[in-house]
Amino acid sequence: MSDRIFLLGGHDLEMQAIRELLDKLRIRYADKKLGWVNALLSEYRDILDEYAGKPDCTIYGIELKEDVPPPSNYVRIDHHNDFIDRPSSIEQVLSVLNITPDRHQLLVGANDARYIPGMLALGATRQEVDEIRKADRKAQGVTDEDERAAEYAIGHNLRGDSSGIFIVKTSSSKFSPICDRLYPYHRLVIYSDTELMFYGADVSRLRSLFAEDILSQKVFYGGGDSGYLGTVSGSYTAPELESMVARIKKIFTDSRDNILKNIIQEVMPENIFEKPTSAQTYSYHIFFFPFKWELNGKENAPLSEKVDLNSIPVNPHSCWKRVPEPPNSDEAASLYTEKNYYYPFVHRVMYDSGSDTDIIRHYERIEPQLSREVRYLIKIAGRNEPYDLEVESMNLNLYATGIGFLSFYLRNTDKKQSSLDDVLRINQYGRRIMPPFYADIQGRSQIGEWLRIEGLSSEYGYEETFGSYTPKDYWKPACFITRLISELSSDIRPEPVIDDRMFVMSWYKNDELSKDFASNQDAYCNPNSGFSSSWYKYLFVDVGDETCQDGEMKTALLKRHTYLRWRKYYSLYGVSRYSFVLLTNSTAPPYLTDYFETIYARMVELVIVQRASMLRFSKEVSDLCSMKNLKVEELSGRAGSLYKEYIRFINQVNFREVSAQDQGIELYTMLRSCLQLEENIRDLDDEIGELHQYVQLAEERERNEKATLLNYMAAILLPVSIVTGFWGMNKMNDVLDDNNGLIWQVVIALIGVAFAVGLVKYKKKK
Repeated sequence: MSDRIFLLGGHDLEMQAIRELLDKLRIRYADKKLGWVNALLSEYRDILDEYAGKPDCTIYGIELKEDVPPPSNYVRIDHHNDFIDRPSSIEQVLSVLNITPDRHQLLVGANDARYIPGMLALGATRQEVDEIRKADRKAQGVTDEDERAAEYAIGHNLRGDSSGIFIVKTSSSKFSPICDRLYPYHRLVIYSDTELMFYGADVSRLRSLFAEDILSQKVFYGGGDSGYLGTVSGSYTAPELESMVARIKKIFTDSRDNILKNIIQEVMPENIFEKPTSAQTYSYHIFFFPFKWELNGKENAPLSEKVDLNSIPVNPHSCWKRVPEPPNSDEAASLYTEKNYYYPFVHRVMYDSGSDTDIIRHYERIEPQLSREVRYLIKIAGRNEPYDLEVESMNLNLYATGIGFLSFYLRNTDKKQSSLDDVLRINQYGRRIMPPFYADIQGRSQIGEWLRIEGLSSEYGYEETFGSYTPKDYWKPACFITRLISELSSDIRPEPVIDDRMFVMSWYKNDELSKDFASNQDAYCNPNSGFSSSWYKYLFVDVGDETCQDGEMKTALLKRHTYLRWRKYYSLYGVSRYSFVLLTNSTAPPYLTDYFETIYARMVELVIVQRASMLRFSKEVSDLCSMKNLKVEELSGRAGSLYKEYIRFINQVNFREVSAQDQGIELYTMLRSCLQLEENIRDLDDEIGELHQYVQLAEERERNEKATLLNYMAAILLPVSIVTGFWGMNKMNDVLDDNNGLIWQVVIALIGVAFAVGLVKYKKKK
């Protein structure tokens, strides 16, 4: 008789791993293939009846609710509810068996006990987290239909409130696909008509709120104070669950309000509401500078050699560091959400894995003096103080298509520069990195007095005053732009590729503007409303008068370039050829701005890379066609290299769809439409095809010339061959004696050559 037997509870990844372990060690267990709902000790009544009370056998019940009295030789293995302070169940099983857990087992246990934060605390990589979560969903019986239901629920039923809770109602019984897609979150409630789950911070408050329900085993919990609490399926009616959602919202809202009230009463003056906290962000700005690059000395080389990422001599002493993996758990959690948002096949162009075969190199500016604050300053005429923005991060991406990105992530926390006019000026003058008109060097209507980055660790300054520009300095970016790029590698030659301005992403919170929009939801496109004027300027990055003065045209433009999905939250997205903006208010769900800074920023990068790459390929085609002195062999080689890189671009960069999320599909389509990518790719296809025809014609012409030359040579040598052959006949030897034979051979050969030359000249005249 075995000295122990294990009884398995509800199936998930952890229980699956335990079963595999017991199978491998040939240890006896019983598995009724239970779910979480029916994971009851009574399901194993036959085992209990057989082994109950036997002193030489220990019964281990794993995550089973004790709905019947357990026998004296029974040991419960669990880490939920009253057992929350215990290790994960798989760790407890391994301890019973006196086995040290391996890394996979530790991650499985951490996932079950503390979800993704538990795995990240163990130093899990992005790939490990993905694999564990995917396997867990599969073990729980999550189907493709459940995955689609999760996407629908997030796209249509996700809502948030000022208490910091995301709430999603779903028709599926599987909550994990929703939970995984929305991570990281502060607090999350997912519910259906039959059950509810809460995930996130301060779950202990809910344990007190639902104490009686926990005692009656209608509610369970686990994972510590940032864990989870849920209802047993079918324990409550749909109206009762709606009431529970309202109670959960209320407890956190009341708690927040009481805390704020106490702070105001104890330490703040009466006019506190006129003074923001230091952490308040009024607007957020991302400036993208796309450029084309190639290695110095490779100007006349094939494209694949010009833009070989592995040939870049990176300065090892630079503050630019290649960062394929996030440096901390918060960024890792954010990256997890990003990658789950996009199809896996898109990841290779969006994210640097650290491999030499990647088509992207991602560098981040890492300053050695962490105490320094890096600032982005914009000085404009007529304003005494420069606009002062916190540089949250600076990134530099290089792509195998010969395109690069320098990006600035800027946060505005100063109320003195929080008006709409201020935000408009920050976007307009902060993005201008070269004078659009030479006269503007003096007039300064489109450019600021200077741009400056302060706080970087370098002996050089990072300032552009635009005063050194000459009429020959066209398409020359600000000196601090080229300096930053050259600090990574002095062998990179950057050139602007799309515009004389940086692409602008910006979100702006303004409650007054939201009120104007709330009173009339069509105000955004009504040319007679004051709101439409403000919205137009913000969307199209105008300062002063609007650049469209026709009401009908303005209405059409605003309708075409405005995204209304989140209008219920008084939030508008706008997309143009050079901007991506969000106007929202202080009560909108925080994930709108969070997604904007992360997920949508990646989307914008991708679309601009696509556009810039097309322009790069178009220029390469034009350059090849203009090189008249190239040998056909060299022309064919250069064209072949270009075509190879173009095929890689089509397969690895230019995607028609990048996400299964509704809003992702819609915004991506809008971006591609605004940048006219479909039209441009068709034009580029035609250009590539014409280049191919051009090379074919050149090769055909060279083949014809070689064939003609061979024909001429054959024509010249034919008479000689005939004479020689004829002379070799015995009859001619009889006619001519030995003394005169050589003379006759020469004479006849000369006649033949003369005949051939005449024939060639005749053909040329024809």
